Amino acid sequence: MLLPQPHGLNNILVSLYTGLRNNHIQWLDAKTFDCRVTEEDRLFAKLHTNTDKTKKSAWEPHVNFRVIEILRSQKEWRGLINWPGFKELLYYNNNEKTKWPKIFPLFSAVADGRPHPDSRYERTWRAVLGSFQAILPDIDEASNFRLCSLEPPYVEFLDVDAKAKKEKYGLECNETGVCLLDVKSKITPHSARVSVVSQFITFLPAEMIGTYITGQTPATVHHYVKLDPEFLEIEQVHQSMVLRERAYRNELEAFATAPRVPDRFIRADDVNSHLAKSLRSNLDETLTSYGCISIVLNEGSTNGLDVLRETRAAYAVENKTEICPYANHCPPEVVKMWRGPHRCGLCQYAVRSVDHLPAVAAKANQFDEILFALTEKIVAAMNSDDPRYSDAELDRLEEERLRIGEELAGWKVSEEVLDATRCRIAAGEETRRWVVQAPEIILQDLQRVAVPSNATAYLLQRLQECIVYPTLESPQMRAKFDLLRRSLLARTGRLDEAFSFAAPVSPAEECAGLLRSMVEANTLTYDDLVNLLERDQHLQNFAPTHLLPESGVGNGEK
Repeated sequence: MLLPQPHGLNNILVSLYTGLRNNHIQWLDAKTFDCRVTEEDRLFAKLHTNTDKTKKSAWEPHVNFRVIEILRSQKEWRGLINWPGFKELLYYNNNEKTKWPKIFPLFSAVADGRPHPDSRYERTWRAVLGSFQAILPDIDEASNFRLCSLEPPYVEFLDVDAKAKKEKYGLECNETGVCLLDVKSKITPHSARVSVVSQFITFLPAEMIGTYITGQTPATVHHYVKLDPEFLEIEQVHQSMVLRERAYRNELEAFATAPRVPDRFIRADDVNSHLAKSLRSNLDETLTSYGCISIVLNEGSTNGLDVLRETRAAYAVENKTEICPYANHCPPEVVKMWRGPHRCGLCQYAVRSVDHLPAVAAKANQFDEILFALTEKIVAAMNSDDPRYSDAELDRLEEERLRIGEELAGWKVSEEVLDATRCRIAAGEETRRWVVQAPEIILQDLQRVAVPSNATAYLLQRLQECIVYPTLESPQMRAKFDLLRRSLLARTGRLDEAFSFAAPVSPAEECAGLLRSMVEANTLTYDDLVNLLERDQHLQNFAPTHLLPESGVGNGEK
């Protein structure tokens, strides 16, 4: 009677779970493989591995408990066989000179007790690949993956000479009437080792993988890593989100404890800023060291850097978002080219350094908000059954929208170029000796924070920007700050102030003051504050007198 052997499948399953070399799985010892497993082990256990390619003694990787179950089922099968050879101890790989003690093979497969040959698990591996290829259409992956194919002898998977070889083999088949086909693939059983390492490297350090799972050195672990490009893209997005949220959280905590400028905002227009001091001490070195740029559309045209060097910055004015070499008086040709004055986002004479980057990013946000609001107005007017604007008025709105879009593009270009320059300087690609003071954005190791998609997080970011750079507040954001201010006042019982017709001079400052009081009074984290602002019930969980200090104390008012 022939008894089916599970050796090939069990071997493959263990290799896919553990990443162990197939040869060491074949030579596991039936008496010792589970000697370190305890009754308490349910999810993971130690597998006693009695051989290894590089180690000098047996070792014990941590494995999924399913591995122990598979090997115990293999041991049960072994117990069904009464061949004399199954009771013998054998040398590893049948080599009498081996450094390893004799083994009682768990995977004994032939009469003399030797384990199954490599061809056994290789054939099983191809069968598994073929089966998996067959179910790919059911999981909508058929067009993306081709794991294997059925080919005649001497024809490899994706063989460039497949057509000629098949025609030749077909002629031979006509003589015998039988054409043998087999599953061919470039994916070998050794790929299981690659798969295990590539999976674990996504959440474990290489040192831990090598020490506790695969038995490799860290360098060898990295050699086996092959990550899915889709995973890398997802991981990059996730890391960006985490870094962004950490940045917001750190800024909020600093913002809530003292009325000061958050660290990532630099006032390049301050008379005592590094940029201002450096310009006064060494103009030429500063323009180079600070990565100063001017956006020029026509190659060969004079730009702001040329004017600064020519005039030695005699008329230069340092603004929050740029240096104007013409004392903020637009040259006639610029006014003509851009159909109006003070369109600094497009001006070829505006000079910007890496220390201008935070203000430039805030300026881009301001124009983005204005453009979005104007677009909504135009769309609503065009979709209205009762026209509120004449054709001429709609044309003027569309023209204004075009102007804002043009300048937004200019600010965005400047932001991208400046951030690329900052990255290059921070990475050490600019190895110059600092003759002038280094840019503050480099000294503080500041990085650009991506615009958050969450509306509340964006509101908090813009609140900080508008406090540091008040002129970069858009009408839309000013209205939102006032709405948030009134909402906080109303929900803390200060209804007279909340519904007052008096417009605040600075909604951002007052809103920030209320938020600062809330954070200090309740020891809120960044996440707490976002949740509090997003959902009404979070606000209602706090007693009004705890959210904000009471007003009018001492005269009987609340």
